[in-house]
Amino acid sequence: MSGLEPLFDITSGNPAAGARWMASFGSSAIPLSGLRNEMARVMHPELRVVEQDVYHLIANRNPIAKGDLAVQYSWITGKKVNEPSNFFHRIWNAMSPWKVYGGQTELEKFLVDVEFDARPSMMTNGRGVEYTPAQRAELYELMGKSGMFARDLTRIMNESKDFVKSYREAQASTGTYIDHRKWQSIHNRINVALMRARRAAEADMTDAAEVQMQQTRQQMIDEYTERGDTNLVNQVLGIYK
Repeated sequence: MSGLEPLFDITSGNPAAGARWMASFGSSAIPLSGLRNEMARVMHPELRVVEQDVYHLIANRNPIAKGDLAVQYSWITGKKVNEPSNFFHRIWNAMSPWKVYGGQTELEKFLVDVEFDARPSMMTNGRGVEYTPAQRAELYELMGKSGMFARDLTRIMNESKDFVKSYREAQASTGTYIDHRKWQSIHNRINVALMRARRAAEADMTDAAEVQMQQTRQQMIDEYTERGDTNLVNQVLGIYK
């Protein structure tokens, strides 16, 4: 049944599943797809910021096109994710079933322990503008290198050293489900720190002015939409085309 799961996802109207299937099918239809995939891992082992569309998914499997995709940076450390230390390290990770990476930092492990996933909130600026993969990559790098989020997260981690233990004890002592995201307001506190660091990094982005213009455009469209005035909406679209 697990082999049919992609088919179920596609027939249920999941566009990302359809894109993954088309990318896999399209890539494998061309000879030496397995070799191309391995070569891509050797030449470009770092994780990439990939949209769930056919182009990005196919590019991520091919050695030349993968080099054009934005590199994924850690918003905690500012370093490239899964970057090998040397060439032989690259070869080992590409050819061996036992991958070797630098390991998680203490802060990264803490986010895993509290099951915090920041990716959905990093797709947009929170005010109507969806970031491109290149913009997200730059934003992650700026956030990591500034150290602001890492400092705030360190403070939260030190204040919540007993989080996992206390949550399990609370769950065991009650007859109802306790949402771990709300326990000790852990996710809310991390989100506040993340948004604070993101706002600071956004001001230093290469496309900061463009993002601000898109935000203003979207705010105007939203306002005129609420008024029910399509003429003003069209005027805004004409101004910013």
